[in-house]
Amino acid sequence: MLPEHPHRERFLPLFDHVRCFGDLEQRITLLPSVTDQQAAFEIFFMAFCAVQRVRLVKDVWPLTLAPTSIRQRLPEAFAADLPIQCVWELPGGSLGVGWLSFRPHREALGRKEAQVFLAATQLWPQRACWTNSDTLPSMLERQHDLWMLRGSDFDRLDERDLKQMRRWLSGAGLLTDRLVLSRQQQSLCHQVMAPLKKDGRVTVVPAVGMDFHACLLHLLELMGSQQSILCLLPSHGHIQQLLWYWNRHASWSALSVMVCQLDGTPRHSCEMPVIRELSLAGERLTRFLQGKFHGHRVVMTTMRSLTELMTGLQELMPDFVFDWSVACQAEQLLGGREHNAAAELFLSSSQLSKRLIESGILRHHDWSGYMRSQRNEPKVVFDCSDQERYGPIVRLTADRLRSIRVVLVLMTPDRLSHPDVGLRQVGWQVMGHAMRRYQVQRLVVLSDQEPTAGPDDVASRTQMVVDTRDRASVRQTVFERFSQTSGPVLLWIHGRVGQAIDFLLTPVEADMVVVLQQNPDQHDLMAATQLLARPSVQPAHADSGAGAAWLLIPVLVQKQAGIATRDGLEQADFTPFWQALAVLVEQDESLRNIILSQRVDMGRTGQSDKRLLLERIRLLAQPEWAGILPEWMTDQCIARFSTAWEHHFGLLQRFHQQHGHCHVSLMQDEQATILADWLQEQRQKALRGRLPDDQKQQLSSMGVAMDSRMAEWEAMLWRLTAFYHQHQHVVVPKNWPDDSLLPFWIETQRRLRKRGQLSEQQIARLDQLGFLWDTQDVYWEEMFGTLAEFRALQGHCNVPDSWSGHPDLAWWVTAQRKAKASGALDPERARRLGQLGMIWDGDEAFWLQMVADFRQFYGRFNHGMVPKGWHENPKLAQWLAAQRAAVNKGLLSQERLATLQSCGFVSEPKQVLLEEMFYALEQFRSRFGHCDVPLHWPDNPELGLWVASQRQRRIRNELEPERVGRLDAMGFKWV
Repeated sequence: MLPEHPHRERFLPLFDHVRCFGDLEQRITLLPSVTDQQAAFEIFFMAFCAVQRVRLVKDVWPLTLAPTSIRQRLPEAFAADLPIQCVWELPGGSLGVGWLSFRPHREALGRKEAQVFLAATQLWPQRACWTNSDTLPSMLERQHDLWMLRGSDFDRLDERDLKQMRRWLSGAGLLTDRLVLSRQQQSLCHQVMAPLKKDGRVTVVPAVGMDFHACLLHLLELMGSQQSILCLLPSHGHIQQLLWYWNRHASWSALSVMVCQLDGTPRHSCEMPVIRELSLAGERLTRFLQGKFHGHRVVMTTMRSLTELMTGLQELMPDFVFDWSVACQAEQLLGGREHNAAAELFLSSSQLSKRLIESGILRHHDWSGYMRSQRNEPKVVFDCSDQERYGPIVRLTADRLRSIRVVLVLMTPDRLSHPDVGLRQVGWQVMGHAMRRYQVQRLVVLSDQEPTAGPDDVASRTQMVVDTRDRASVRQTVFERFSQTSGPVLLWIHGRVGQAIDFLLTPVEADMVVVLQQNPDQHDLMAATQLLARPSVQPAHADSGAGAAWLLIPVLVQKQAGIATRDGLEQADFTPFWQALAVLVEQDESLRNIILSQRVDMGRTGQSDKRLLLERIRLLAQPEWAGILPEWMTDQCIARFSTAWEHHFGLLQRFHQQHGHCHVSLMQDEQATILADWLQEQRQKALRGRLPDDQKQQLSSMGVAMDSRMAEWEAMLWRLTAFYHQHQHVVVPKNWPDDSLLPFWIETQRRLRKRGQLSEQQIARLDQLGFLWDTQDVYWEEMFGTLAEFRALQGHCNVPDSWSGHPDLAWWVTAQRKAKASGALDPERARRLGQLGMIWDGDEAFWLQMVADFRQFYGRFNHGMVPKGWHENPKLAQWLAAQRAAVNKGLLSQERLATLQSCGFVSEPKQVLLEEMFYALEQFRSRFGHCDVPLHWPDNPELGLWVASQRQRRIRNELEPERVGRLDAMGFKWV
């Protein structure tokens, strides 16, 4: 739709071939009359509003050209002689009035005119002042509900913007150019959208130096059309800069934006139409949220305004729900103590649907408080790893980002030109040297004081100064010049660097940032890392600046009596260095892992290799400090930016290496006791949801169970596993002396399974060890183990009834034979008994047992004459007599006879009688010391007769020589 302005065709040539607003401004200044100049500026501003990609204003008209329906909505008091030249309509239909004034050569606006305008519009909720002048009356500057644009704002227009205005004025249509993301960025955006649509909330952690605002714009475009979005930002300045960014890169008319700034006065005058008081602009807000738009409806606000905004919406539109809600830089929004209530409102309000949370860091610690209080762990200020609260975490990575290295410059007063110098002078002393050493071309100096001249090698570079008190458009202009300048450049930022560079339209890159603030703000240091981080095409080298970025922190330290000592280091103020390093530790995962691994190594081995840390933290100092500074600095870094958690985890790794497990409760030494208490503390934290996921994952990787009961169960399972590896079964005796708790635990597992209190995983792990759940099976295995022990001792499985090792074993063996004979024995059990050497025939087993007893007797006494009724084995003599009878009757097989004869068996009756007499004589001799048995000895009359018979037969020469020899050996007297 073309502007309905009578002079459009006439002034259209003014836009031909203009490169910047200054060119157009000069052409308007050359017009012959003030009326023409004002008309040309009106046409310019109508075109300016029309080509904005972010729709802050729907339409704008000069007051005399406004449609009748619009003028009827204006108060009658608005007369033509008042300085109200424009009427503008907001998305949703609300109206605003504006003072549009062109000043040749950017002359200052008149104070009286400003008074008239403010008096005429004091009750109007939306009013604006648009001019090419940069100097406004103070009364306008103090109006915080006034939308103001001035010459410095229009200076941000480039040739492309002016070309778009020319096309719109001529009716040729707008160019369709837009921001095009790389394939990696598009892929990352789709990774964010998938869990966001599934879970309703997601936390995005972009890599340091990554242009997340481009990704956010693409995410908004992926959300579909006609969506209502709440965008939450840290400050009014962030809102301004984000709007400028989107206005440069968004699709045409894709976003209609309303800004609600309800938290008081911003630092600078307003550069956009803003709702200040919700009670006065309720109609405007409801129209905006309920209206239909081609693109998205975006409501922007700050954390301080969120509570009032959501409360007002609940009253105005109780059923309204935002389709999407976005929180940018959540580490500032949700981590501050003053924002606790608002943060809870953002995370839990029913008027917010899907939540996208962007945070530069996953977890933010208060390291300074940690060192002051010497707590075991630093205080967690912000932690978005709680997925139930913040949703799944998606890390956005960037390829080949430069490695940021911190350079600590240690200076002493004796090396300076004047003994009483400040930190800035120290910085100037070393800045030139550092730039040459690290091949720095683009230097940024952060200071909270006015810039001063430095040494020639630094001051000779082009100096650009950014004062954060300047308007955003002024700061943007300076940074654009800095980015476009070639060769060595020095940019000095005066004041808050975070306010200076947040949401810059043009990415600013630096090779080195020098911090000359005694107590730099954390947000400023985070912004400094954004200046340094950018993609690198080559890896960082050890001694050059290629592929790396440098954060330089000068520190002034005193020497004691001219000697460099550790006490001098302890007394120096390293606050800027520790604060800068704390920011990098939070943002740079590789640096954080180096420090944490060093602390873990110290717990595991008692020492650490600090070369990796010194690669990231460089030290510039006089030679006398070289002996103590590296060791002292690395020890301090590890102590400050790691916790007792890493130390105990290293101790746990050492325990695991020594014992092969993490069941510290099994040991009774001092280290195990310390670790047991620490692990119990971690389990309590996990139970309360306070143990970070990364720590929980590290413990789980070591086999540590987070549940206390499960941990105890795992320890006992490890004991049972050790028993299995030693004995190849898990049938633990009830009174096992090595571990009295294990049998009781085994019985408990059987009871728990009967009650259904064991998980399937626990049952499966016990089954892997061959765990027996039936007590009858347990008894059988116990008896089988006892039989195996008997077999190892005796060489067979024929257990005699009299065996004292286990009173039930002989009965059990007999029961197994009977079960086998009746077919009731399990085939697997029969196989195992057969492998052990079980003889299934009972008679055969008895015969073999008696043979074994007889062999044992012969080996013990060196003869086979078992006395009748022998007290050690009364059945043996009877069995031998039965075997002799079977031999005489021919009933004993040759195989059995050979077996008996190999044991010293005598089967002939005469020989048996002879051996019995010899045995009786041996017993007599052992008792009385001689072999002279009386003829009628009452204890054994047969023995006396036999002795007398041997003497008589010797006289008759009827005795065999062998018998004579045996008797002589016994001391037999023949006479």
